[in-house]
Amino acid sequence: MLKSYKKSIIMKTFSTSIYSLLFVLSYTLTFGQWKTNTVGGNSGDAYYVNGKIKVTSSGGSVGGDNNYQGIVVNHNNFYTAAATINSAFSTVPTANLFKAQAGVPVNITLEILHKFVQEGGNLPPTTHQVFINYFTDDNWGAGDDWYGGTIKSSIGKNEQAYLYDQNINLTKNSQYVHTYEEPAFNGLGRKSTFTGTYTFPVGRTRGWIVIGFREKSYTNYNVSSHNNFVILPFVVEGPMETQVDSLGVTTEPQVPYMVVHNPPGDGSSTTVTNTGTKCRSFEETFSKDQSNTISGSIKLGYKGSVGFISTIDIEAYVEFSGSGTQGSFTTKNSSNQSCMTVGTSLTASSGGGKGAQNNDLFVGYGIDLAYGVGRAVKIIDGNSTKVDTSLIYRPLPETKKIFFKSKSAILADIIHQQSIIDDENRPIKDRASAQYQINVWSQVLANNDANIAAASSQTGENQEFSGNDSPLTFNSTIDYSTSQSIQVEHYISSEVGIQGVVNIGGSGFSLGAKFASNKNFGNIQSSSGGQSQNISITLDDNDPLDNFDLKVVKDPVYGTPIFIIKPALTRSSCPYEEGYAIDQPRLEIVGQTGDTINLNNTTIGTPGTFQVKFCNDSNYDRTYRFGFVSQSNLGDLSLSAAGNVGNQTSPFFVEKNSCTIQNYDVNIARKFSTSPTEFTALKFVLTDNCNNNIGDISSAIFANLDFAIPSPPTNVSVSPNELCTQEPITLTANCQPTYTPTWYSLPTGGAVLALGTSVTLNPTSNITYYVGCQNTDYNRARVATKPILFATPMNSLNLSSDFSANSLQIANTTLTASNKIIDPARVKYKAANSLTFNPGFEAKAGSTFEAEIGGCVD
Repeated sequence: MLKSYKKSIIMKTFSTSIYSLLFVLSYTLTFGQWKTNTVGGNSGDAYYVNGKIKVTSSGGSVGGDNNYQGIVVNHNNFYTAAATINSAFSTVPTANLFKAQAGVPVNITLEILHKFVQEGGNLPPTTHQVFINYFTDDNWGAGDDWYGGTIKSSIGKNEQAYLYDQNINLTKNSQYVHTYEEPAFNGLGRKSTFTGTYTFPVGRTRGWIVIGFREKSYTNYNVSSHNNFVILPFVVEGPMETQVDSLGVTTEPQVPYMVVHNPPGDGSSTTVTNTGTKCRSFEETFSKDQSNTISGSIKLGYKGSVGFISTIDIEAYVEFSGSGTQGSFTTKNSSNQSCMTVGTSLTASSGGGKGAQNNDLFVGYGIDLAYGVGRAVKIIDGNSTKVDTSLIYRPLPETKKIFFKSKSAILADIIHQQSIIDDENRPIKDRASAQYQINVWSQVLANNDANIAAASSQTGENQEFSGNDSPLTFNSTIDYSTSQSIQVEHYISSEVGIQGVVNIGGSGFSLGAKFASNKNFGNIQSSSGGQSQNISITLDDNDPLDNFDLKVVKDPVYGTPIFIIKPALTRSSCPYEEGYAIDQPRLEIVGQTGDTINLNNTTIGTPGTFQVKFCNDSNYDRTYRFGFVSQSNLGDLSLSAAGNVGNQTSPFFVEKNSCTIQNYDVNIARKFSTSPTEFTALKFVLTDNCNNNIGDISSAIFANLDFAIPSPPTNVSVSPNELCTQEPITLTANCQPTYTPTWYSLPTGGAVLALGTSVTLNPTSNITYYVGCQNTDYNRARVATKPILFATPMNSLNLSSDFSANSLQIANTTLTASNKIIDPARVKYKAANSLTFNPGFEAKAGSTFEAEIGGCVD
């Protein structure tokens, strides 16, 4: 048995299971108890043994109601107990079996109670008291001690060649105690309590804990000694292998582990200092299985070695090193908690004047996961067990992708990820990963909004500051009060062949699969190192009119301060952050009440013109900026408005609750003769004077503009349009007054060939000419002439090759054809004597074909 025992120790080094987090949940249950008689208690022993035992387990029962059971038999040899152990499983109903999770410690408490026999009267003397000891043939553990010490126990499981994995001392908590708790004794009893902690390294449909002890009478040792063999039958949920092959690697979306909320005020900041480590309960579970109805739960683990995934519980450190205000910190995720240690200060501030709303700082990481497939034991409906195939995955810490993102940066990344999804030329894995990242970002932002809303009901700490004050600085702490879950999805290649495995489903794209898990962040568990105050807050603003009335509360999930503005006594500007808006610009179109003006049929060469008025609806005198919002067609526009050119902006002072006396002209013209003649929804704004540019608070108007374009050329002709030898041709066209017919060889662009209503050109090959009515302000639409076909006459022609381009074919005698005319070709055949069309000749739909008897000169 020594060899078997050594093997079990080797397995123990891989014992911590991917299910170990569930201990956090199990430990809070109100445990049941299994009570029964000892062997001596069932014997009617004349020496008043009358033993009782009571077993309590932290793992609960298979049925979920803590109604677990075992058996007690008269047996004294641990290594010949296989049949007795099997008897326990055949005797106890499945729902009443003890339950454990692979890798999760189970605490067992054994209470042994005997009747205490008082002296005097007709009762036996105290020498007949009962004591507890080891089996007589067992020298394992401590020495022979009737009054205290330890008793022996062993833990084992099925599907292996040996009966036990490990021998464990069951330790006596203290000396025996007297108690009246057992009614059957009708008086005083004496109780000894033993405890032990057991861990099944892997899942099994059958596992067992066996405890052995003797009941001894002091006076008649050989007659009144009873061997008690206590068998606790278990079902152990969880993975059945200590390691599995790695089938591939997938990318996990970036997930925040800390959110630092930005306070209002241009110069305000929240800084997490390097004052200690905060740990919180953490559990990762599979989402509802998508391939069958069996639910599974699995803990996030870590890569054991190259080539396989091990269930060994290794803590993973992910270090974040930033620059500037980002600071650095370390996260450590282990079997049941997530810890964070700040190295250098980590700060969220209002840099750039963006305001508090979009500057919350989200800090976290994404990582690659190795994944594989392994067998796992699952309990079905509390009354049966099943061995199923589940996904096992482990992060690869060396692949971490850290991030420090503000809310606005996350919104920008969503747009970027969507562009990847929309690109059908990208690999499916990239597109799926992009979609899964968007899904996480959406949850993160929604959760953040929900956390802020939940925190707003807290009483908090009241603070008030204004732009006239010196910076206000105070401290806070990190405290978690609420748990929260984020679902993350991971792409699995269809090439690894694991379809149908529990916990995977369709990827949402044409190929591949996915698995989804929930990251559950719990309440605070521990803190170490540093002081209790580890958040430094500065409230500051540079605008003397700004005033902020707020309360400081706690993010219920991330524990960092949240700043809830009280609108009634708050006013803000540059940027606006809630409360009364100090900037209230209003832009009006002179002569109408709407926000859109239509300038129709503007003469080519002249600008479209209208006037605007600047207004201020604020109770404070303000300076605003007026300008044009750049669009893609800015290069085709020539703008001048209120002294500005293009999309430049200029400041304008406007008194409180009034409008400017002066009206300002806005002129919109085409910049080039080739520019479009129609422009819609041109946007002009009057904005706050923040950052010397278009600000966050603005009033807009819109202009729609079109120009009266000239009629296209008329009477367009070419003569002649069929040429046998190089000779001049005449082109004619007419335009309305102020426009000149302008001739080209291309439909757009190209060099001017000639100007005028009638021009002469000398083509040398097939060609089409184009004419447009143009002047210095307009050069757009052109009209095509009839194609000009150029040919060299042959004595006779036998045509078998197909034509897909324009062509003129002339024969001085005969022409025979068996070819095809293909769209969009324009083709003409001429022969002086005859034209013959043999089988195979065809003019395809869309082509133009003519045939004529005649020669080069008709």
